[in-house]
Amino acid sequence: MGHVKIITYRRFLKAVQAGNQGRKFMNPDGQSTSNVANNIKRKLNEEGYDVYSDHGEAGEFIGTIAVSYEEKTEGKLGREEEISQLDIAVVEEKPTMEGNLRKAIALIEIEETTDNPKKLIGDIFTVLMGKSIFLPGKKREKVDVNSWTTLIIIGKEPSRKDQLVAHKDRNIYIQDKAKNAMSALETANAKIGNIIVESISINGGLDEKLDAILEEKLMEKIHEAIRRYISIKNMQQ
Repeated sequence: MGHVKIITYRRFLKAVQAGNQGRKFMNPDGQSTSNVANNIKRKLNEEGYDVYSDHGEAGEFIGTIAVSYEEKTEGKLGREEEISQLDIAVVEEKPTMEGNLRKAIALIEIEETTDNPKKLIGDIFTVLMGKSIFLPGKKREKVDVNSWTTLIIIGKEPSRKDQLVAHKDRNIYIQDKAKNAMSALETANAKIGNIIVESISINGGLDEKLDAILEEKLMEKIHEAIRRYISIKNMQQ
């Protein structure tokens, strides 16, 4: 009869972290995000935009999108320097005399399992409190965040239909109060020009129809962010 080895949760967690050093552990909770990000990437690439994602198979545009309290422009970023991570970043890259300039059009966090207001508020302010955002890749290059950037937070829509109106009102309240508080932060990321908080039906990648709805709604918000970005860019020219 074989022996059963009992380990503590702490030792188990250390083993998982060691086996996934340098990358975010891919769990079932991110399956809808991964499915949607792959489709969004193909569509937006055709429109001339780059899409970085924290979920999916290894590749140039896949990896940790890290929010840091450090102001450095590129280089190695330790986990202790991170205060948050994002799921998706929509970026326009333009060559300049100093090198390629990457402007963040939309920064996206998707909560597949919750619409808890404390979680959504935390998602917003851990981004706004940061001084820089770094894209995946060996150089960990910084993406430029400013008034043209839209922060999009997606939570899971409540299953009870009688709660939908209340949740929508609460989301509007959260996004409006977050906008009002931005000026007090005086951080680089607090220059973000717009915040959108939405609730959408999500089922962890187990329902293709719900994933299609998530993709459609997210593309709608991304195109809203793109139109806003283009308008600001035209005014600055």
